[in-house]
Amino acid sequence: MKSIAFNPAPLRPLALSLLVMATPFGAARANGEFLQLDVARDSTSAVASVERSRLTFGVNYYNGDDGQVAGASVLYRLTSTWDGAPVNLKIGPSLGWNDEDDADAETEFGLKLTADRWFDTEFGGLYVQGDVNSVDNAWFLIGQTIFTGPGLTLEASFGSSDTYTETTLAASKRLGTGPLSVRAGRRFDAGEWFIGASINTF
Repeated sequence: MKSIAFNPAPLRPLALSLLVMATPFGAARANGEFLQLDVARDSTSAVASVERSRLTFGVNYYNGDDGQVAGASVLYRLTSTWDGAPVNLKIGPSLGWNDEDDADAETEFGLKLTADRWFDTEFGGLYVQGDVNSVDNAWFLIGQTIFTGPGLTLEASFGSSDTYTETTLAASKRLGTGPLSVRAGRRFDAGEWFIGASINTF
């Protein structure tokens, strides 16, 4: 997330919540489920997503020193093509709930648009995703490099809105041949390291 003119620390829970909601699911090109939990020194975040046919249902939760945030979205997939490869376009309503320690709880409805594409490579694949959300005029970009052999994924993400900014680097390692992975990374604007785990059945 890019920097802004004022200190976004009081709004950190919303920032991380939007990051979690935008978390991609690797080469998510079929029905499946995605669960993820990240833990930092002063915060915990969780996300779940279920895709059935053309619908994707997502929920998230964040809890930190300065408050807690929850969100949900329902997106409808419109598959297109670009250079002969499928591009997933998803659109639908989004909901955000923010309960900061020093303010009244707020609920906001919005509209979210997501586009993602998977690129096959000799070593595995590349995955890119971009999101825009009318809630706080948020945007988010993420890129992943997936090494199929060792089960390793490297990712970088950037995002911003009217109220936050964040840049994240992370790596994850699949355990065996199952859907479970462990991960770790750094949120640079928040100034924190995190560890986590995910289950991905896509």
